[in-house]
Amino acid sequence: MARYKTKLIKSVSSRRNLTPLWIALAGLGLILFAFWTFWSSRQLNSNLEVAGQPKLRVDQELINYGDVRLGTTIRSEITLTNTGDQPLVFKRKPYVEVREGC
Repeated sequence: MARYKTKLIKSVSSRRNLTPLWIALAGLGLILFAFWTFWSSRQLNSNLEVAGQPKLRVDQELINYGDVRLGTTIRSEITLTNTGDQPLVFKRKPYVEVREGC
């Protein structure tokens, strides 16, 4: 009978030796998850300029083509970005002013 008791004691003691390793790995995993969560939320909020309201940012406020021949078609793209943390809603069509220079 002594033979079986020795094997049983060894198997229990080997399990006890692995327990701190599993606890350390679980702790490290939680720390890495917390760091990743903090970092990703920080990157998402880095584009915000205003908190609690929408804010419109226009990439180009003025486009100057210089002298253009009459009848020539010109195309421009303007990017509008909401830099606030609330939804941006247009109640009317956006107004674009075209000025003729001399």
